[in-house]
Amino acid sequence: MHQVRPDPLTKRASRGERKELQTGMSLQEELKRYEDDAIALRHELHRRAELSGREFRTTELIWEKLTEYGVEIRELGLETGVCALIRGGRNGHSIALRADIDALPIREETGLSFASEQEGVCHACGHDVHAAALLTAARYLQAHRAELAGSVWLLFQPAEETLEGAKRMIAAGCLSQVPVPESILCCHTYTPLPTGKFYVRRGAYSSSCDYVRITVRSPGGHGAYPQRCGDPVLAAASLLMQLQTCVSRENDAMYPAVLTFGSIHGGDAPNVIPNAVELKGTLRAVSEESRRTIKQAICRITEHACAALRTEAEVEFYGSSVPPVYNDAAVVDRAERAIRALFGENAVVPMPTPAGGSEDFAQYLSCCPGAQIRFGTQDPADPGTALGAHTPKVRFDDRSILCAAALFCRYVTDYLS
Repeated sequence: MHQVRPDPLTKRASRGERKELQTGMSLQEELKRYEDDAIALRHELHRRAELSGREFRTTELIWEKLTEYGVEIRELGLETGVCALIRGGRNGHSIALRADIDALPIREETGLSFASEQEGVCHACGHDVHAAALLTAARYLQAHRAELAGSVWLLFQPAEETLEGAKRMIAAGCLSQVPVPESILCCHTYTPLPTGKFYVRRGAYSSSCDYVRITVRSPGGHGAYPQRCGDPVLAAASLLMQLQTCVSRENDAMYPAVLTFGSIHGGDAPNVIPNAVELKGTLRAVSEESRRTIKQAICRITEHACAALRTEAEVEFYGSSVPPVYNDAAVVDRAERAIRALFGENAVVPMPTPAGGSEDFAQYLSCCPGAQIRFGTQDPADPGTALGAHTPKVRFDDRSILCAAALFCRYVTDYLS
């Protein structure tokens, strides 16, 4: 028997809520008229998946749609990404909404009719859903701009997967132009939750990210005579174990942290002690204090542990790094009220612990308060939508586009009423 999927966007509030939530219901009904366009837009974004910093065709499509909707686009001088502004009919607050637009270097295996046309590149993290949701919200908010007391910034950000895009957008002035946004909200796909549910957390939300490279050096020598030189291989092996005490003995156990080394290289022959060994790893922490403490410990332990084995070492924190995402309680409160108004009390699912992954949305939060909300993208009738993000076969429920768009719209209309 064919399984009929309930439509999360047409769920009705309880009898006691209906009168109070008429604005929310009319918003849902109006967004429903955009559903076919929103899905077609997401499919087109999915087909033209592009890697971080190379989102040229994606940027072109976003620019084209915003222009079609009559939204004012601000030129920031960026090669990819779009910053746009919706001005309300009256003066008031200014807020920002963000969606990331880049794809991953993964070969798609979903079997979708709209699968990526780019070999080895696909939207396995749902950024196509993010962009389609924000574009759909932009269409609605632009049509209702006369009812808004204030302004809405729309940030379509490139290069989230490399943790570089938010820095570029901020450096280009996306949060410093008048009217300066007072807060920022973004939504992110979440495959463990069914469509119509939202994963919400105040405070520590996700981990920081720092990449570390350690190079252990000593004049090499013959494998038969290790007493004549230091041994970088032995020192690196010993160091690898000692560095785990940075988490177990340096960090406050109440604030989770992870230090993982995924790469170690050195030497070419079994009977030759090499001149150098390189280790590369990543540090994740949910508090800035833990992050600072562990980075200091890595440097101190590396120096002394290697010196004890007659070697020297250099520690380098390299590449893009981000602080933890810390969700502002007031922004989360407003988002929760919007979710309940739209989808009912049970649509809000508390997120019990911070996520171990990292998000460059954290960079915006150094400029203004904000929050990231996860929205469900799982369709019980499609097992592929229950797979984890960043995997070749993961799919995302098309119906989730309007759920995220509705949250954006209700959040804005409530805040700028």
